[in-house]
Amino acid sequence: MFNKKPEPVKELRLEDIDWDCPCMKPVKEGPCGKKFMSAFKCYVGSKSDPKGSDCIKVFREFKECLKKHPEVLEDDELSDNN
Repeated sequence: MFNKKPEPVKELRLEDIDWDCPCMKPVKEGPCGKKFMSAFKCYVGSKSDPKGSDCIKVFREFKECLKKHPEVLEDDELSDNN
């Protein structure tokens, strides 16, 4: 019973991303949407070790956009209270 090996986690591929998912909508459609999508695509497609280390520039750009538009993360749809 406990000797079973866990199944490997399926790696997310770019074609698996559901950009219309309600969980992504507030960020995707906001002022930082293009930067978010660019950073997320970069991370998912990253082959570097550690994963995503080749995406630092696009993540910084996304982070800077969020600093300029903090309301993106204050959206009611993104809060833990829902």
